[in-house]
Amino acid sequence: MIRFVFLVIVAVLISLPVRSDADAPATISLEKLFSGYGEYLDALSKRMLIIAPAYTLTAKLAKPEEIELGFDFEGRHISFQPQADGRLRFRPSAGMLKANPDVQTNQPRGTLALTLTIDVVMIARNRYVMEELHERVHKAWGQVKGFRGMMSIFASKHSALLVHFPTSCTERKWMVTRLGKTVVSGAAEQSFVLDFSEKQIRKADQLLLSCRPDRFTLN
Repeated sequence: MIRFVFLVIVAVLISLPVRSDADAPATISLEKLFSGYGEYLDALSKRMLIIAPAYTLTAKLAKPEEIELGFDFEGRHISFQPQADGRLRFRPSAGMLKANPDVQTNQPRGTLALTLTIDVVMIARNRYVMEELHERVHKAWGQVKGFRGMMSIFASKHSALLVHFPTSCTERKWMVTRLGKTVVSGAAEQSFVLDFSEKQIRKADQLLLSCRPDRFTLN
């Protein structure tokens, strides 16, 4: 069993066929591991998207980078691992998803958790015009609402953005300003939330960052 957690405050358990052996490694079909990615690829072939599904895998008994995954496809064995933060950089092709092989892991069943989030594609900068940032977030939520499958769970009316600093950033500070004055500021361990439902955020002029962000996630 691998647990899926969706960061719009929805969590579900998905039962998977596993061997009766309690210590049997967890297995999951490729399509379920990358849930929603097939629909994303289909939409991407028809129009430009500024969103992308992101998958993070964690284990109870191991560090993310110690998790091993692999499957067989067209006579080849394909293996991959999460990064140190648990994010999966590997993405399957449409052909792989159609074949839908079982993915084998080196972790016991019931010990893996998979998180699906939606990233917003943006150029990394130290300064963002708030009006442009708000417009892009609004457009991103609009694109998410066009999905029917697993990604549609994010289609509720949300207006927040989670800004992630890179691990290489040693001084993680941010500031929102209006007419040269600070509206709100902070120092984040790894990330912080910009909530555009707050009037002071929507009406602000710019967002200033001590380091260029690593990525943006709809929140």
